[in-house]
Amino acid sequence: MKHILPVFLFILCSYPAFSQYEQVVFNYESSQFNNGQPLPSEELFVLTGQVSSDVDMVEAVIARKGLLKGDEKPIFTGQWVRDYDDQSNDWQIPVNYKLKQNEEYDVMIRYFTTLQGDQRQELGYTLKEQLLNYLDQEILIEEKEVELREAPGKVYNNLNQILAQSTGNLRNRLESNAPAFSDIVKEGIQKLDDLDLKDADELLGGDSLNTEGQKRYQYARQQINTVKRQIISETDQMFYGDLSILTSRKIIRNYPTEKKRSHINVLVGYGTVYNERGSDEDFGSGWYGGVSIPLGHPAHSSKIWSNTALSVGVFFQDLEFDDGAYTYSGPVVDRPSFVALGYKVFNFLRIQAGASFLQLESDDSGLLDVSDVEIRPYVGLSAELKLWIGTNE
Repeated sequence: MKHILPVFLFILCSYPAFSQYEQVVFNYESSQFNNGQPLPSEELFVLTGQVSSDVDMVEAVIARKGLLKGDEKPIFTGQWVRDYDDQSNDWQIPVNYKLKQNEEYDVMIRYFTTLQGDQRQELGYTLKEQLLNYLDQEILIEEKEVELREAPGKVYNNLNQILAQSTGNLRNRLESNAPAFSDIVKEGIQKLDDLDLKDADELLGGDSLNTEGQKRYQYARQQINTVKRQIISETDQMFYGDLSILTSRKIIRNYPTEKKRSHINVLVGYGTVYNERGSDEDFGSGWYGGVSIPLGHPAHSSKIWSNTALSVGVFFQDLEFDDGAYTYSGPVVDRPSFVALGYKVFNFLRIQAGASFLQLESDDSGLLDVSDVEIRPYVGLSAELKLWIGTNE
């Protein structure tokens, strides 16, 4: 085991050198990446480009081919936000989603500039008018109660939908979540639907109103206006923020990703086999080689499944137990072999546990008898390398 540590420590220390992201430059004029090259596949990368000094936010959206429309959810959305003291013309967006190889995707790049004061006031006024008009349409003031044409939850969701549609081209530099009204508005709408007007006279008090009906109507309007004031207040708060507005965008449809070469995962490592023979217990260790078959693909499987693999391998030499008293080979290839499940760590090391297949060498002729195969527990630690197949570049 002492021989394996220097090798693995060297690989471990060298690992950061292989973890750099590929830079993919977007050209605004030609709507191409890296001068027409396919996008990287099955690996993380960084989108970069250039903008004018008035652009303070860039947004990249990636969707599967034909799905960059309507309410389809993209597979990736990322933003670059200019620092307040940044005067450069470069933007960068790390893409933390691994695209599938030899596929086509739709990509949209959006550019935002600061929302100016007059625009801000106009958009805010128009939005509040839409929200309040919708709320008035949903409210019915009856003789003894207030009713909503739709369920309170539906009214609340529709208000948020109007808000989302009206602010779809706006972005808040300090808030990444989609804008939505608070639970105070939600509870206020619920109270309107349950509002009983029979106690209006007692709640309002005084003799200024001539009829009971007028008092009920005034009480209803008071409660409705309370909800409206809350909606106006929260809408104003949204427009007080550091907002940017969409000024330009590029949509690139059916853009391909690179085609990867096929490969085999080759293992080279050091393993230990536990052997029990009669009353004796001992361990045999040695170097081995093998291959591994991942149970999931890194581009579209969870990390657990893509890091887990079925491994098979063969020890380079026979294993000795009890200080050389017993020497074990194996069936088929005349060397100890194993089948195991392994989990990859640090992107190149694989920890394995499984079963080994041993066969005791005969003392007389040295011949192997398949009927004498023994199955014993095995653990190992290996470096995993990719052996490329084919001649593709």
